[in-house]
Amino acid sequence: MSNKTRIEFEGFEEVISRLTKLNGNVKNISEKALKKTHEIITKKAEEAITPHNQTHQTEKTLRKEAEIEWERNSCKCKDGI
Repeated sequence: MSNKTRIEFEGFEEVISRLTKLNGNVKNISEKALKKTHEIITKKAEEAITPHNQTHQTEKTLRKEAEIEWERNSCKCKDGI
């Protein structure tokens, strides 16, 4: 079983328009936010399993790299085990 972290925007077109006027890159900003969230979740998961991780098999199943997937106006990545 896997968990996913997801960022979904309402009013995405308006956000894109405003950020574009400010020379902002919405996709880049969203991916950075999601990667940082993934990093925090992974760190907390590692801390939670450490006391119970005698064989280190669970630790090996943690998704350490955020793989961002885009679907229309939302991005997501799998996290956890």
